[in-house]
Amino acid sequence: MPALSPTMVDGKYVKWLKKEGEEVAVGDALCEIETDKAVVTMESNDDGVLAKIMGTGNRLRLSPAARHILDTHGMDPRLATPTGPRGLITKEDALNLLKGSPAARAAPAAVPAGPAPSALAPPPPPPPPPPPAPGSRPNVPPLSIPGKPGSPGTFTDLPASNIRRIIAQRLTQSKTTIPHAYATVKVSVNDFVIKAAAVTLKEMPEVNVTWSGDGPRALDSIHISIAVATEKGLITPIIRDAADKGVQEISATAKPARRWDGGGVVVVVEECYCRLTV
Repeated sequence: MPALSPTMVDGKYVKWLKKEGEEVAVGDALCEIETDKAVVTMESNDDGVLAKIMGTGNRLRLSPAARHILDTHGMDPRLATPTGPRGLITKEDALNLLKGSPAARAAPAAVPAGPAPSALAPPPPPPPPPPPAPGSRPNVPPLSIPGKPGSPGTFTDLPASNIRRIIAQRLTQSKTTIPHAYATVKVSVNDFVIKAAAVTLKEMPEVNVTWSGDGPRALDSIHISIAVATEKGLITPIIRDAADKGVQEISATAKPARRWDGGGVVVVVEECYCRLTV
């Protein structure tokens, strides 16, 4: 199989577009191949006749519903005619196979004759389960029951494409071969609000102004003042050059102010004169 992409290592035949014995010209689409990136079409490099198809996709692709139906009735999925994309056996394909099976056709005749429905007495309702004793654990059903697909806790193997397989391999490789470092930083929402207000003033300098007698005056510095209510009144400690500080540094600077009021902090942008309240 030729390499259809620079990173292709292996591929899988998805669908043949030519039949055995059919004439093939240069540039004709021969088949669809699933690589590690996408499903691509392989073209013929020569003129000739397709003598025999040697490589075929030997993996059946079933939807979860189709797999459940076929497993429940013990039917061979290879007998189904796939109509889904790239040879996928859908739920309708499984139902069509089930309808055409001899067991399904003979099922109505195998039903024994019985008394009329009116003569049948309805079964008594099951008694309600007793209430659980106080402090006892709830009655949890078993996670899985052998021979009963679809029970709680069971699983279904889904067909994985080469693309998803390569993604899983690369993610696992990056997690296991690259050193990782984790750090826990305790910051508050108010710290992010302070940082956001400062960055907004930096990106919109026309807002970072104050009014003088001659008109607006643009300011070069961005200081954020946090209004803190105390028992003796309002204090406004200032975080200078907040736009150039990180959130963790802002948190460390504003932490003493939070201890004064128990955390109720209101952000006010200020440079001698109050210009913006967040």
